[in-house]
Amino acid sequence: MDIKIEKLKLEDAKKLFEFEIYNKEYFEKFVPSRSNDYFNYDSFLEILNTLLIEQQNAISFFYLIKDMNDNILGRINLTDINYSEKSVDLGYRIGKDYIGRGIASKALNFIINAIDTNTIEIINSKTTTNNIGSQKVMLKNNFKFLYEDKNEFIFNEIREKFVYYKLEIKK
Repeated sequence: MDIKIEKLKLEDAKKLFEFEIYNKEYFEKFVPSRSNDYFNYDSFLEILNTLLIEQQNAISFFYLIKDMNDNILGRINLTDINYSEKSVDLGYRIGKDYIGRGIASKALNFIINAIDTNTIEIINSKTTTNNIGSQKVMLKNNFKFLYEDKNEFIFNEIREKFVYYKLEIKK
């Protein structure tokens, strides 16, 4: 499947809100639920505007993964940019109808190749021990496994630990 990556913009609000509502239960299998406000359109717009200000101020960058018909397949975010360390934190989510198709790997590869290495040289990521798909995406994109947290937590009645990865970009 061909994909494209677009920086998040206000014009995406309606489609993104529908994407989040449609995938809410699926996402909650892997990450904690967002607040109820997130699923109220007016509140969602306020949250979206806050993210867009953060993006405008180059604190974080938020992207949509789309197919060639502009359907939203997922999201990929670079957050908490640390300019002194030239590092950023990665997060992404792929809609339930699109998992297992290599979309996350393609989108991440696109982001890695588009990064300005004068600004960012290190991408940090974490997932959980039970999220094997995300671990595979990290390794496929040459992230190095750093460590598995020693502390366990219970999420959806399953024992989990965080697993940490890092990519040093060399161009």
